[in-house]
Amino acid sequence: MGLLFWENVNFEIKKQNTTQEWVSGKAGIKYQTFKGWISKEIYPRVDEAVCIANALGVTVEYLYLGNDSSAGYQDLRILRLAKRHLDILEALDSMNEQTRDIIKAQIMAVAVKKTDGYMVAERESGNGSS
Repeated sequence: MGLLFWENVNFEIKKQNTTQEWVSGKAGIKYQTFKGWISKEIYPRVDEAVCIANALGVTVEYLYLGNDSSAGYQDLRILRLAKRHLDILEALDSMNEQTRDIIKAQIMAVAVKKTDGYMVAERESGNGSS
């Protein structure tokens, strides 16, 4: 029934190094409901699917059909991410360079440790941001 939808949701959750709980909260859906849909492979209502897609920064079409038409959506994802973390960026701007370098090193160490080779592969191929 909703297998492809939930496979794509779980793929994005893993790729983005987040959790089902975070996505359900960001989408405004009770975690138990969200978890139940996944385990029973039940499609959410369209309005709920839109909220899930928005939380993940992908299109509803991608979640339902697996079409990666979200490539043009990348700029919007980056913009949303920047807006979500604007206060952090502003705080970093107010710090001296040495403090920023220390924080950057700590973030990179945690990010690399928590990914399943995704970021490591990007960094090794030179496609990751630095």
